[in-house]
Amino acid sequence: MSHQTELRRTLGRTIRTLRENVHLSLDDIERVTDEIGIRVTRSHLSRVENGQADLALPRFLGLMHALGEPPLPVLERIDAVIRNHGSDPVDLDERAAEAYRRRAWDRAASCWRAACAISRGRIPEGESLAAWSTAEAALGRWRNATRLTRSAVSRLPTADSRVLLRASAAALGGDETGSAWAFARAVTPGCAWSRLLEIAAIIAWNRPIEAAERLARDEGSLSEGPVRTMAMILASEAFRSGGRLSAALTLAEKASRRAEHAVLQIEADLAWARALAASRRPSAGLRAVGRALRTARPLRLSDLVACAHGLAEELHRLDRAPGRARDAGRACRAVMRRHGSDRQAPRTLPLQSLLRGDVLFGLAGGVTGDDQVEQARQAIDPGVASVEPESHGRHASA
Repeated sequence: MSHQTELRRTLGRTIRTLRENVHLSLDDIERVTDEIGIRVTRSHLSRVENGQADLALPRFLGLMHALGEPPLPVLERIDAVIRNHGSDPVDLDERAAEAYRRRAWDRAASCWRAACAISRGRIPEGESLAAWSTAEAALGRWRNATRLTRSAVSRLPTADSRVLLRASAAALGGDETGSAWAFARAVTPGCAWSRLLEIAAIIAWNRPIEAAERLARDEGSLSEGPVRTMAMILASEAFRSGGRLSAALTLAEKASRRAEHAVLQIEADLAWARALAASRRPSAGLRAVGRALRTARPLRLSDLVACAHGLAEELHRLDRAPGRARDAGRACRAVMRRHGSDRQAPRTLPLQSLLRGDVLFGLAGGVTGDDQVEQARQAIDPGVASVEPESHGRHASA
């Protein structure tokens, strides 16, 4: 089989899987694409899905619009197959796992995408799927990480707490705060990480006073260690958003000094730098950003490196150094372009630590009950992303 034939068949399998996932027939596709002015006929699409015909780019884009799918992830699958031509899905999975251990996140994600495309769209199970979502997040591709964690939840017979925590943290990064809240609420009651994720969702909804009050109430029940450090970082962000800069600085500095892991250290330093920027102390803020960059680069955490450069741009402007601010901004955009990171507002929540928290800093408790499994299933619906959680107290609209 020629390389071109293999690519045709891979593209065809991918399109058929996408079409069947949304329960659309060939006739449905022809009707919808005709309405948007880029008609893809039933017969031509059938030949494309069977690997017997090519699809021009305008028709491909029209087809993705009809399927409700962003074209970039599909093109990434095809690109991954080109780069890994002739590989077996099992070999690709092993190569991805090895790249993941070496923190070669881009290579790991590429191999898993290729394995998925070659194996007729079958996403890997278990640890491979969890590692793939983590690699995507490390590169700043939070929407991809969200899709993968949704798939993990949808295929579980029972909703495991660790999977739900990952799904919640990824949804926060993908700006699906309602889904993040729902996933966190579906975790076994009493899990400290789920409470922290709920509080992070409240901060994301710009309700910092309510978040700070909940952190104060929960502080006594949080064990010493990474969970308490994470609570300090979240409290710092809540106080900074609420205008209480002195409390934000104190908590972020304390979290930075007691951080138990490199990822927590980076997040704490960035929270400290943001509080210093709000206090108009750019020199001290730039020192904190420098520490974060020195820790993040060896770990190849492109998402955090881009966040640090973006924050450095703001601090240099405060320091009246426009040239250095431009350089920091260019560095931020270059990192994001190189790795295909999501383009969105700068992140202020410790998302990388929340995503890795249950694995690096302590396992989550048991398995949820049947009602909570159903709640997790409902949270997979993207429509949940627009729903705000219920208010807790009089400061809900702060």
